[in-house]
Amino acid sequence: MDDVTFTRVILTRLEPGTTWQVSPQRQTWRPPTDVYETETDFVIEMDVAGMRREDIQIALQGRRLHVLGVRRAPRGELRAYHQMEINMGEFRAVFDLPDAIEAGEATATYEAGALRVVIAKGRPRRVEVR
Repeated sequence: MDDVTFTRVILTRLEPGTTWQVSPQRQTWRPPTDVYETETDFVIEMDVAGMRREDIQIALQGRRLHVLGVRRAPRGELRAYHQMEINMGEFRAVFDLPDAIEAGEATATYEAGALRVVIAKGRPRRVEVR
């Protein structure tokens, strides 16, 4: 993913009837996330509505899961928000899984604004004695 710096421009009026003041602020955020396990899997669910699949990257390194993404600000007319609760810009989330995993059996789906990553738990392996 490109290193993209997103800036939120905050427009405020110092006093009624005056002009707007522009204040750029770097925007970072973390999506609401659930992490749980079943008998066979670790599951990570993230609320990332309004994003495109190609704006999400997932990587496994050992027992550590990295989820990176960017929610792009709408293009078009200049907006003066009165309330802004939808986060824009980059996010990064890192999860340390508590037990061994089967990285080759990881899956990720993005549907209806929800990202779901399922990673199979590690299973004991039988070692043959020669």
